[in-house]
Amino acid sequence: MGNNEDVLDDVWGSDSDDEILNNENAGYSRDLQKLREQHNKRGYLDGIVSSKETNLQDGFNAGFPTGASIGFEVGKLIGIL
Repeated sequence: MGNNEDVLDDVWGSDSDDEILNNENAGYSRDLQKLREQHNKRGYLDGIVSSKETNLQDGFNAGFPTGASIGFEVGKLIGIL
């Protein structure tokens, strides 16, 4: 039976059980990869937005006193004219 068993072992082709499972799971792998990419992109964009908001507020806080004092002086000059 040893030699005949090898010849008839895979009658329909070369697909083993592992290859069949890999083919069935290939769709899941693609879906997981796409989901991972979406989460990475969303996380990156959330980080950019958060950083912009923080830096914008810091810049406003640093520049506001200067802008307020200049605006006050300009207002006085316009009031005199």
